[in-house]
Amino acid sequence: YGPTLTKISKSRAGPQHRVTDTRVRLMRPGLRLLLAASAVLCNLAAAPLWAQGRIIEDVVASEQRGYVSVSLLFSCTLRYLSHTPATDGEAVQVRFSAGPDCGRATASEPPPLLAGAAGYVRSIDLVRPFGSDVQVLIGWSRAETFVLTPSMDGRLLRVRLLRAQIAAGDREGTAPGRFDPTR
Repeated sequence: YGPTLTKISKSRAGPQHRVTDTRVRLMRPGLRLLLAASAVLCNLAAAPLWAQGRIIEDVVASEQRGYVSVSLLFSCTLRYLSHTPATDGEAVQVRFSAGPDCGRATASEPPPLLAGAAGYVRSIDLVRPFGSDVQVLIGWSRAETFVLTPSMDGRLLRVRLLRAQIAAGDREGTAPGRFDPTR
């Protein structure tokens, strides 16, 4: 029956002790074992799901004055090691060292969603060749000149796609302050 609470009281009728059974069953041993086993199985089942999550959580691009900022948000700590090519090309390969919070390498990494960077990023491929190495290959929509700036905490990589600064008036040839003889 498992642990119970029992109330013992003395009777005035004699020296004998009478046991009044007010047993409250706290939990049956079988039920306790079943709950413990299910908790262990849930933890074992959740560990591979956690390890198979996306390493790249989000990819976002925003236009700034003179550049486009492409940000890769990571779900775990990735320490920046190097990238090639150095400043320009149709793609860039970035090498990282995965932190312990990234889990073990899995055979299939789900591809990141690129909706937030459409028009700038063609593709992103993530490969974990061996150990804690992580390689991210970012394919641009066109040949780009770029600068990489990894974050200090290892959760973000910013890539600035450099653009030529064109003033609004220069597009039409009538920038403010310029003399236009036809007017």
